Amino acid sequence: MRAGLILLSTLGSPAVAADWTLDSDVAVNPDGIAWPLCGRILDALPGGAVDAQAGCPASRFGPGFTDQPIAYTFGPRLRQAGGTEYDFHRAIDLAVDCGTPVYAVATAEVHDVRLGTATADPRVTLRHELSTAASTCEGGCYHTVYLHLAEIVVSEGDTVAPGQLLGYSGYSDVGALTDGLQPLYTSAVWDPTPTEVASNACALRPAGVFQHLHFELREAPFDDDSSNWLHDAVHPLSALPYDNDPADNGITLAIEAVDISVPAEPAVDVSVVMDEQSPLDFAKVWVEVVDTTTGAAIVQPGESVAATHALHDYYVDPPWLDLEQVNLSYTHKDSGAFPWSCSPGDGCFHDTCPHAGDHGATYDAEVHLVDGAIGLALDFNGVAIAPAAFNDGSDYRLDLSFHALAGSASGELCVTAQAEDVHGVQTSSAVRFAGGGVGLCVSPALHPGERLTLTAMGASPGEVVYFVFGPAPGAGPCPGPLGGLCLDVLSPSLLGSATADADGRATLERTIPAAVPNATPAHFQAAITRGPAGVDSVSSNRWTGTITLP
Repeated sequence: MRAGLILLSTLGSPAVAADWTLDSDVAVNPDGIAWPLCGRILDALPGGAVDAQAGCPASRFGPGFTDQPIAYTFGPRLRQAGGTEYDFHRAIDLAVDCGTPVYAVATAEVHDVRLGTATADPRVTLRHELSTAASTCEGGCYHTVYLHLAEIVVSEGDTVAPGQLLGYSGYSDVGALTDGLQPLYTSAVWDPTPTEVASNACALRPAGVFQHLHFELREAPFDDDSSNWLHDAVHPLSALPYDNDPADNGITLAIEAVDISVPAEPAVDVSVVMDEQSPLDFAKVWVEVVDTTTGAAIVQPGESVAATHALHDYYVDPPWLDLEQVNLSYTHKDSGAFPWSCSPGDGCFHDTCPHAGDHGATYDAEVHLVDGAIGLALDFNGVAIAPAAFNDGSDYRLDLSFHALAGSASGELCVTAQAEDVHGVQTSSAVRFAGGGVGLCVSPALHPGERLTLTAMGASPGEVVYFVFGPAPGAGPCPGPLGGLCLDVLSPSLLGSATADADGRATLERTIPAAVPNATPAHFQAAITRGPAGVDSVSSNRWTGTITLP
């Protein structure tokens, strides 16, 4: 995420303490920041109802008042309209009845009032300045976009405060409505008058249309500080106030499969599931592959940006999916400052994109992030992305297949997947052993005084798994309880045991003694006693690593 930009609490005011930031290292202060529906202002409030025309009360400017649940969140989705297309949704959709009042989320200037470009529906765009000089964007800008409106009550150039009424919500394709032979809206005027539009648009609403507010947040990059474009969109929950509890945010991450038919080129299938009542604030998932014979994480070819791709921050086949990053890099822009096509070597999008072979003859912002083939995942930049249908009472699910990873000829790999929310907080993780039989994975970062996690996989539910540690590899002892099975660790010490859960996983945590010297070799193995007198006992792979100072 582009970090460090701060929105001042008052447009054009002297520099004061910031109340809105998209820097994930700084906590969001909700004072003065409203949700676009003011925490569903039509609901009854303590002490009585509030007139929608009067704006959002200050008591609604906090994390306890949100517009959840969210019908669609930021990121890839399977479109409900016909169910024939994967696209990239750069907003949150708030399902609400047509005619619900819509409010400014923060102090701003009304940048434009017009029909949208991707959809011909009325919208309002607010410009939130970061500098003390209004309307210049010299210090950077944010824009917030309110789309599918049935009525708009502000005009371009107006200054609005947090919680000030902007208009009333509508529905998808509300801009296509006609009253007789005349369109309700045109690009130049609102026809009929604004007070008539809300009642007419909602009364003329076709059955089955999606009534909602589409809300976007766009962050101008440092090198194009007045930009207001699709690729500038960031997750709105990076700024809107809500109760963010990483331990209970509804994100579940799982490694569904690891294909090591070619050990040096593993494919990893990951699923991300969010409860429909959760914040839907998932932002990133990444995969790490460790060779258990060395304990070292395998460097992935897509982890860094090549010099030839640095201008637009292109990562090629990275071991992660970062929703904001992929939108910023691969939703191409076309403007005077940053044209899509230009003379070779000038740094335009068409010139520098590593996937330029997919470009057509004419400009298309969506060439990389939209796929019209139903039933097929959007396969782009090293990962196949398959969103499940959402907004039908089901949970949000995203299936990912990373197929441009580097592995090891050893064929004994530990794969870890981790997820982050919009604030950069790790929310969920998963680990899986790729190899035969019982597998052992160990947290790869081994530091004195820190926690060590050992996970054995492939046991039967309820089995007791024993974990041992030794200073060197080699032909170790053959304990009697294991029925003559020999360990692959010299002079092993028992770290402890754990019982396998319903998935056949057993996890043991220990603290590495603080006095362990730097660069101490560490070798781990797991074993399970099976059969009469242990004749069917099994052991895991040997996991090799080094304890180092952090």
